[in-house]
Amino acid sequence: MKDKKYDLIVIGAGSGGLGAALGMQQLGMDVLLIDRNSENIGGECVNTGCVPSKALIHLGKQLHKARLSKELGLEISGEVDIKKIKNYIHLKQEAIKVHENVAYLRKKGLDIELGEASFYSKD
Repeated sequence: MKDKKYDLIVIGAGSGGLGAALGMQQLGMDVLLIDRNSENIGGECVNTGCVPSKALIHLGKQLHKARLSKELGLEISGEVDIKKIKNYIHLKQEAIKVHENVAYLRKKGLDIELGEASFYSKD
């Protein structure tokens, strides 16, 4: 790949980078996507931000509703199982990573390099 010329090189496979790389590839451009490692594919949103936080918010709402049900005559008891919560979050992340991983993206024809990106000249 070192000698191949690209129309666009995208650094970072977060939601913006994935969108730009795949979108431009669909328009017929030769695109190279670079990210530090395969675990970063999907970026902060999938791995540590949006998906985990929204899963926690969803579960928090469920817990809040369960506690409010006492006022309606339904008594619910039990403890929060953090292991099951982490598993729930992981399942949500894995559902997204089915389409946001190196093998899938390469199968779609996108060139991907894993490692640190850097500029080697001012031009």
